[in-house]
Amino acid sequence: MKGHNYDPAWDYLIARPRKSQRELVGTIVSKIKKDLLPLIKEFNDFTIAFIKDKDRLGQYVTGTHSEPVILMNLKEILQGCDEYEVDYHTGIETTITHELAHAIQDARGLSSNEKQAENFANQYNDGLTPTLLRGRKKCT
Repeated sequence: MKGHNYDPAWDYLIARPRKSQRELVGTIVSKIKKDLLPLIKEFNDFTIAFIKDKDRLGQYVTGTHSEPVILMNLKEILQGCDEYEVDYHTGIETTITHELAHAIQDARGLSSNEKQAENFANQYNDGLTPTLLRGRKKCT
């Protein structure tokens, strides 16, 4: 159940990616929701919002951990993928899973930890259960 009413349009310019880009993100989100979300006990769903903000690739909106809001600057992510020769799927998936790790940290009352979020994303990309999820009981 969504425990907030946050709307990214309150704070950010909303972007409208091309249909093919939205479809790619939709495919990745569906995979994450099918494979990773059942392992996360802190929340049951998340939302992606596309923004125009040159200062960030992605960001978890602190305080939305009941149903995390993940902001994505898809234009910047795709440019980064081109620059570092990373395929788009991996770049987008890594951004989303990295930000979901921050949502888990927030839900658990932990400080934001970039290294832990990077490890979470890398472990998921490598087909492993992220360390952050191992041995956790469902929060009540």
